[in-house]
Amino acid sequence: MDNKKEQLIAVIFSIVGSLAILISLTIKGFTTEASLDAVKDLVGLLVTVAVFLLAYSISNKANSFSDVARAVLIRLQKDKPKILLGPRYNRDNYDPEKGQGLEYLFITNADSNNKRRVKFIPIKPLEEGVLAIYVQKGTLVYGLNYTSDEATTDEIKKIQTEVHKSVLALLKKEYNRYYEIITNVKDDTAIMIDFDETKLGKKKFAKSIEECVNQAIEIIQKYQRNNNVL
Repeated sequence: MDNKKEQLIAVIFSIVGSLAILISLTIKGFTTEASLDAVKDLVGLLVTVAVFLLAYSISNKANSFSDVARAVLIRLQKDKPKILLGPRYNRDNYDPEKGQGLEYLFITNADSNNKRRVKFIPIKPLEEGVLAIYVQKGTLVYGLNYTSDEATTDEIKKIQTEVHKSVLALLKKEYNRYYEIITNVKDDTAIMIDFDETKLGKKKFAKSIEECVNQAIEIIQKYQRNNNVL
């Protein structure tokens, strides 16, 4: 339910309730006692509407676009634990009170003893409907079993380009009117998408995040060295 639907329900509820009170008052007659009862009923109606709006507002804030996107990434990580890690903070000893560190979904590899990881999807931009997908040297070395020498600038750029093209093709097919591509990005970014999350709604926004990230992972895994590890 979006804000417009919420407001419409509140207005309809108020109108219907007010009409019921007015009809009841007309039937009883406009006596002092009946008028006082009507006022009491009207106050009760207004309180009920206010409680509904407050409850919805609290519920809506507790289930933000960032929350639903994060839940998608958690599910993806559980499905692909041999290449994904997190979402978690990039500092092992993160102290939320000090505000140090940022939260990411990471790329890793299938070695259960491996502690190496590289940033893949930052969580914070999702609050604004922005999905950033990173492909960098560590993606190749930590996640795809490249040696440092093999993870050249050209090889990184090749994978970034293929991720970009593949995800963009998906967006054009499924979400043509609901996104913009952010072009002013850092060298480690394959693609950055600014979704119109309000128009999408939470369910479709979550689906778009899942499909885009899955598409990126599919492309990245094509370059896995020693594919039997996954």
